[in-house]
Amino acid sequence: MLFIRDIATPRAAQQV
Repeated sequence: MLFIRDIATPRAAQQV
């Protein structure tokens, strides 16, 4: 799920 969120919103990737 994290991967999908990363594509949907780059902000999530920065947070993790």
